Amino acid sequence: MMKVMFVCGYLHEGIGSYFGRSEETGGGWIRGFIAGLQEAGDTELYYAAFEKADVDRIEAHEINGIHYALILYKNKEMIRQYMDTYPCDVYHLFGIENEYVYDLIPYLDMHKTLVYIQGIIDVYKHYYYADYDRFHKVSPLFRLYMYLRKKEFEKRQGPEQTIMRAARYTAGRTDWDEAYVRISHPQARYFHLNESLRDAFYTAEPWNVSGMRAHTVFVTQANYSIKAPHMIVEIIRLLKKKYPDVKCYIGGENLMKADSAATKLGISYASYIQKLIREYGLQENIIFLGSLKADEVVQQLQKANVFLSASSIENSPNSLQEAMLVGTPSISSFVGGVPTLVQEETQCMLYPFNDPEQAAFKISQMFDDPELCARMSKAGRERIMELTDIRTNGRTLQKIYETIMHDAKEDRR
Repeated sequence: MMKVMFVCGYLHEGIGSYFGRSEETGGGWIRGFIAGLQEAGDTELYYAAFEKADVDRIEAHEINGIHYALILYKNKEMIRQYMDTYPCDVYHLFGIENEYVYDLIPYLDMHKTLVYIQGIIDVYKHYYYADYDRFHKVSPLFRLYMYLRKKEFEKRQGPEQTIMRAARYTAGRTDWDEAYVRISHPQARYFHLNESLRDAFYTAEPWNVSGMRAHTVFVTQANYSIKAPHMIVEIIRLLKKKYPDVKCYIGGENLMKADSAATKLGISYASYIQKLIREYGLQENIIFLGSLKADEVVQQLQKANVFLSASSIENSPNSLQEAMLVGTPSISSFVGGVPTLVQEETQCMLYPFNDPEQAAFKISQMFDDPELCARMSKAGRERIMELTDIRTNGRTLQKIYETIMHDAKEDRR
């Protein structure tokens, strides 16, 4: 039986309560990988979450046959201690843009480590501004605010690039991330690995035309510039001309309730979105819902007329896949790895991210044609069911691990 360790900077969704923590809403997709490996069998799984703290302590629990540990460390000796105590055949590294990676690298055997690619900060940084000022003049102070925010964002490429330069094995899921690895880090072998999603989206009652609310758009989250809420506002402004009753429901952080000092001064990104919504008179049309759990996201998807992903850059957005798995007719910006996921017009509508007119036009086509929505719902759902099959992805992942183990044995000869 092979021993595998998932190495992360966080506890995935559904685990926090065992450690006396409030539940995370992120990382739930890791449970798909876990379920796939358990289906495939022959794997003893460890999950190590490393977190900088003011103490040195290891909290461990065995949950559903998996060895979970939260390693709180003030001194890096705690990392060494844990890694030495639980040596594994393969290490699967997640969240490579997180700062803990700097501390972890000295204790990772890169000949046994699979580096998992989610987003790529090295590329995302070029899309951070997302044409935020295309439709409006903005103040010099706001430009400075956005510049400083971008600089903070770019810091995350430090650990990412450090680990990528050392990587021997990587796993991704789109033509876009494969191109990045093969061109920018050719020393690393690339494996294609589709991602599995959260349980609630597999078991959900599929979207149906009869159950939807007409002229409604749902967005899973839109809390900073790359998610392009400024473009969403423009899209809804255009749609309101034809559909005065249009509603856009947005999950995640509520930008209308942001109250930072910069927001109170009117120079933050949140204050910019607030200003646009007021200026266009969209207070009744754009509704922020706050943080949503998986089952609450499902409920919104089942009621929505259309799901929208408006980002300036994405690799393979789970939010889009979750929407399509439920069957919600979907539209996405044509960016990054999205074209790998879907066949345009039949499974998902696509548009240039900075072209709100195109987005509004395609949404209006779906608003006006229930039969089109039904066809897209069926085709989109079939496509994502194929990509996110838990058993298939589990077997693929196990084969990748076996390849790494075989290579490691060859290295020792």
